[in-house]
Amino acid sequence: MIIIILKLIAYFLVAVSLGLAFLKLVGRNSLPAWLMAGLSFGAGAFLVSVQLFIYFFIFKLQYHYAVTVVVICEAIISLAYLIKSIEIRNMKQPLKFFKLDLMSLILIILIFIQIIFIMVSAITLPTIAYDSLTTWALRAKILFYNGQISFDQNDFYYLGHQWHNNYPWLIPLNIFFFSKMIGSFDDTLFNFIFLFFYLSILILLYAVLRKFTSRLMALVFVFLFSTMQLPFYHAFNAYADLPLSYYILCAFIFFFYFLKEQKTVYLVLMSLFMGIAFFVKQDALIFVIAMAACLGIFSLVSKKQTALKNVAYFIFIAAAMNIFWIYYLVKYNLGLSNVAPGLGFHPEIFKNLVLSLLVSNNWNIFWYFFAAVPVISWRAIINSKELLYSWLFFFAAFTGFICLYLFTNLYRYVLDNTAVSRNILLFVPMAVALTGLTLFYRQPQAVAEKNNAEK
Repeated sequence: MIIIILKLIAYFLVAVSLGLAFLKLVGRNSLPAWLMAGLSFGAGAFLVSVQLFIYFFIFKLQYHYAVTVVVICEAIISLAYLIKSIEIRNMKQPLKFFKLDLMSLILIILIFIQIIFIMVSAITLPTIAYDSLTTWALRAKILFYNGQISFDQNDFYYLGHQWHNNYPWLIPLNIFFFSKMIGSFDDTLFNFIFLFFYLSILILLYAVLRKFTSRLMALVFVFLFSTMQLPFYHAFNAYADLPLSYYILCAFIFFFYFLKEQKTVYLVLMSLFMGIAFFVKQDALIFVIAMAACLGIFSLVSKKQTALKNVAYFIFIAAAMNIFWIYYLVKYNLGLSNVAPGLGFHPEIFKNLVLSLLVSNNWNIFWYFFAAVPVISWRAIINSKELLYSWLFFFAAFTGFICLYLFTNLYRYVLDNTAVSRNILLFVPMAVALTGLTLFYRQPQAVAEKNNAEK
């Protein structure tokens, strides 16, 4: 048991070390400690998966233990680089976290209770969800035991598995790498990958809200997220939707920062994470289009001469993060859709959509509250460009999914309550962050004080 725990920690440290070093180089030491903590695992998971993707799909090589050794060595070098560059002054902010008032302490305890429940579920519940059994975990298992990808079209395991072989590989390759590190393919232990993504979301929510609000208010919204049933369930199931919601949240945070401060580093980081999201699941394309459109409108309104440049940077960087994945899709003539072609009109989706949002399959109180926030805060939203375009991005992406449901054959997955609940999950972390930020901006004096303090 102790050895297993040590291997779990080793996998986590490999991903976090790679991610931190990457973020330190890209972020130019400008990112605060809590934000780095929340971003590191996701960035590292991408770096692990993209190297394995190149090895198996571009070079078409058989697995050799040296591959795992190389990634571990990269993590050791990254860790050495990080240790060498640590500055004591950067540690002061996290240390302040331990000076807690009673309410903050109670909230932290309640959040940890939720995490413990997830850990118990991750340890005790094997892979039982349908898409995990047939797609996400299955492809990792096939690769683990075969040791290579089949490129024979007559093989049942063609391109990893003939069922949904156009699905991106970030999740299966991380499950594969995790399994190689622990020495076996365990149907329960790799649930911890999704727990790590869940914990990263909690940290990110705290980081972005703490930047603008009090510690207590930030913890209230983190606790709010931790009580939601949909993220809770996905935190110990091998689906791609929780990781995708994580990367969308990362991109959204830097989009908000860019709108507020218009620093190039934020444009780069939001493009990077939105690009990574597309390597998690094709659904990210809706968010890519929505963010590009909102970025273009914002740039056009604020600085017309930079509009085209900003959008071009965003698209170029997001595409560059997927250059090998796009090459793979084109080479093997794989599309992005897994439903029958054809257009129609399916207004019957709205009943199930309303039921999923406001009645069943979710924590219903939040969505009533979320819908009320822009109504009661419209003045604050209009007066703040970062809030205005953030809400525009949210509704643009949401409208994109509505259009897919309404006019394509995806409508059937709304009627059977499968894809719709997972698509709702993609918006949950962003919705929680957006709610907290909007409520803060309703206090003009607090916003002015925060802006003055930053200057």
